[in-house]
Amino acid sequence: MIESPNKADRQAIAQLISDKYHHFVRRPSSTPEEQQRAIRLIIRRFNPEQSFSVRRDDKIVGFAVVETSEYPHALAIPYASIRREFSYFKSILFWLALRIYRSRKIEIDEYSARIEVFLVHRDYQRQGVATELLEKIQEFAQEEGKTSLTLEVPEDDIEAHTFFNKVGFTTLSYRRLTQFFHRLILPTAPTKTFQLRYPLDDSEE
Repeated sequence: MIESPNKADRQAIAQLISDKYHHFVRRPSSTPEEQQRAIRLIIRRFNPEQSFSVRRDDKIVGFAVVETSEYPHALAIPYASIRREFSYFKSILFWLALRIYRSRKIEIDEYSARIEVFLVHRDYQRQGVATELLEKIQEFAQEEGKTSLTLEVPEDDIEAHTFFNKVGFTTLSYRRLTQFFHRLILPTAPTKTFQLRYPLDDSEE
């Protein structure tokens, strides 16, 4: 878990988010300054108790956020907070994007945990960062009494599919994003995501 992240930590996390979720922050944020505002809004909502990181060379190169039934809203940003950062029209777009994005997520019950964010710096991939990050999440989930992990992976994220399938995740189903969501809110986002599950309890295998 991340304890008291400093300015450099927040900047590193912001860069990871920007690299991975560029399609999410680009549409409601037409300028670099507004993109940074969107990222700061997202970072401020992360609960340190549910956030995990991996460091290399004294900087954060891997970052993850986990949701549970006890803490289910890692990205539940109030409209009032969004409105303070953006114009009325852009605030509505950002708020709608978040609402629609979350509306069809995998349900979390008391026995499962959902990986909401899983990021590895592009310069540190295939160096064990993702594995170390996942191990921290597994340890946390088991300590919380969870028996499974779930997450969603975009259809076109081949590297993520390869990694999560290799470590034991299996595909539950997939969902298509609505045309409204895809064309109006996030026109560069993937149109289909796969829902994956990993058992933490050996008896489930």
